[in-house]
Amino acid sequence: MLSIAGNHCDDSILCMTVDLVTRLSELHAFATHKLFRLLRGELPRAQIALMHVAVWCIGEYGDHLIVPSHNNGESEHIYQAIPANEVLGLLEAVLRSHLATELTKSYVLTTLMKLCNRLGEGKEESINLIAQYNSSLSLELHQRSCEYKSLLDCKWGDMLPKTFARTPALQPSSSSIDQRARIERYSTIDSQA
Repeated sequence: MLSIAGNHCDDSILCMTVDLVTRLSELHAFATHKLFRLLRGELPRAQIALMHVAVWCIGEYGDHLIVPSHNNGESEHIYQAIPANEVLGLLEAVLRSHLATELTKSYVLTTLMKLCNRLGEGKEESINLIAQYNSSLSLELHQRSCEYKSLLDCKWGDMLPKTFARTPALQPSSSSIDQRARIERYSTIDSQA
């Protein structure tokens, strides 16, 4: 759906997709490999929703890309390991894409920082990609780039693992559960009328 109708998806679809991948640990490797390949195959004309979800998953679970994925032994879902330079190459292509919005680029910068922390190689390339935005006209990208560059300084090195740790799955709040129950109650009343 993200690759076909991603530009027409509501933001809630993106949030639900990310939430599903986050909650189900068995999807981490499979979804990241699949989204990486989808984005790589469609990049010149990729849907923005696909870009956002794929970049987010690469940031959170990119360490799964550099090892093969055997999704429960299913032969159609066996993915070979991807070299770190190929992962970084895709992220660079996203940054250069004419479709990449300011939000897309900020996701990529955060993903690069997370990969600096999780991958053993490619740190120098990541730093160079981040540094390109030190003089950006976009205040958000400029600030993010400068802050990330200073975090990579040696004196903050011990903070990186904590600062860029995996995002935990969100726990549904009681208000969202109550809201869901009200929506279901009203939709049941509407269908009965």
